[in-house]
Amino acid sequence: MNYKIDLLMDEDYNLMINKHLAHKLGIPYLKHTNIRFGFNVSEATVIIDEQVKENEVLISKKLLKKLSLPLDCSYHLKVENNEIEIGPFIGVCMGHKRTSLIKKMKELGSYSANYSKINGVIFAFVTDDINKEGLKVKGFMYNPEIEIWNDVTLPLPASIFKRNPLTKGWREYLGAIYGSKVFNYKAIDKWEMISRLQQFAESSKIIPETIRYDNMPELISFLKVKKNVYIKPSDGKKGLGIFNVQIKCNNIIIKTRKDGLNYEWKFDDYSKTADFLDSHLSPKKYIIQKTVDIKVGTKVMDFRIGMDKDQNGEWKNVIFVTRVSDNDSIVSNRAAGGGEIMSPDKVLKDIYGMNKVEVNEYKSRLVKIAKVMSEKLDLTGLDIGKLAFDLSIDNEKNIWLIEVNNKYPDDSLAKEIGNMDAYYNVRLLNMLYSKRKAGFYATEAENTFTIRSSKQEKSSSIIASIYVSVPGLNENKEKKENYLRMCSSFDGESCAVKKAIYNNELKKVEIVVQGSKTSVDKYIHFLKSHSGQSKRVVISVSERVFSS
Repeated sequence: MNYKIDLLMDEDYNLMINKHLAHKLGIPYLKHTNIRFGFNVSEATVIIDEQVKENEVLISKKLLKKLSLPLDCSYHLKVENNEIEIGPFIGVCMGHKRTSLIKKMKELGSYSANYSKINGVIFAFVTDDINKEGLKVKGFMYNPEIEIWNDVTLPLPASIFKRNPLTKGWREYLGAIYGSKVFNYKAIDKWEMISRLQQFAESSKIIPETIRYDNMPELISFLKVKKNVYIKPSDGKKGLGIFNVQIKCNNIIIKTRKDGLNYEWKFDDYSKTADFLDSHLSPKKYIIQKTVDIKVGTKVMDFRIGMDKDQNGEWKNVIFVTRVSDNDSIVSNRAAGGGEIMSPDKVLKDIYGMNKVEVNEYKSRLVKIAKVMSEKLDLTGLDIGKLAFDLSIDNEKNIWLIEVNNKYPDDSLAKEIGNMDAYYNVRLLNMLYSKRKAGFYATEAENTFTIRSSKQEKSSSIIASIYVSVPGLNENKEKKENYLRMCSSFDGESCAVKKAIYNNELKKVEIVVQGSKTSVDKYIHFLKSHSGQSKRVVISVSERVFSS
């Protein structure tokens, strides 16, 4: 049911509701409570009044101000231990530096794309903007009324979806105040991931024999026994820095891929091999794996299976693609190995030569393995809500685990095979799981509250700094110039465009306008209507009152 929140102009901290809603919330006798929004809390008097409409809630303006509750969002209400919480209030932590938040603005649109299924406040921030003493943070809040991101200061959010690496100090700080309400708390490197999974029979049998690189004699001994090994950075990503080393016809062949090219070295003794590898490797920073024969013709390939938790905390699969390398590359990742993204059906049928029954069987097995391993990893540490598995099939049709990634896997891969919705569906799952972490489950979603008196004073003159993320603008000079001309062409009254440039460092359009609040709002609508691709264009606005 949809409810309206109206403002009371009294001087007290009151919340007034109808008897019917009080029973529905389970508070028919509640007289005094705390009301929470993120890390803000205010004491309040609860008044049950039959004159209040059944679909209405009255809250003192003074109370909303103390909570710092944004007026442009829709909310759910929940009651726990006779306290009322307004939310969800979801924080998306984008790292440490403010510049990184602006650089990654294009991601923000994916978090808000399905706002009506999330509600509450979606808030992107960085740790540099956290006020530890005041439990407040500056960042960009999604405004669903006009579909932009406002630069605001709010209390710390109720839960955090960590999207970028943080130092141990910051992780421990957030862990101290949030506990289990931080989602994807810590990135897990390859060696730690393997160590966790090797505890379980279901996963240990599909992990290639692996050791950590501690010293060169141990590496050479492993190579002599296994004849063909892969050496991978334990903390690496995108297939970079990987070596394949094999003994062939009394020679040691070392291969790697860099800058889109294949490189190969040949040595006739182990001493020279050791000297070469020693110049490229650091102890405890690499793993060494026995090579699994997953090459088909001249290409290697793996199946990327994304697993993401939903609002019920259950693992779901949305992303399922095959990464196929360039000819003779040792890695399937496009960043290092070139190649292409293909559908699993096509690869299993055309490359592995499976019939329809086998295709469906292997697809089911691959997803089931990923789900089982996700559930096992849940037992090994702090909360993980997002994983990506790279699984391969060898020439005997055995399935092997190549890698597990919880360090911000690429959710956009499915776009390459025409599945344009997968990216946004994954981000919706991530936000719904964050909603669960904030304490809001499916039952609370039955009731949505919007603030009726949300119009703010429009008479003040302001200066607005605007950043716009437009896909493809950086690569197209003509498109960039045309867009900047459009930004400067607004002829609305009382609004002057002071600057419209392309910031090459941030890769964003940077605009400064000055005028009344109403005219600036009209300018933002002008930008939106002339930018196209509404889901992918992200606009952030920072405002300050102008005094002449």
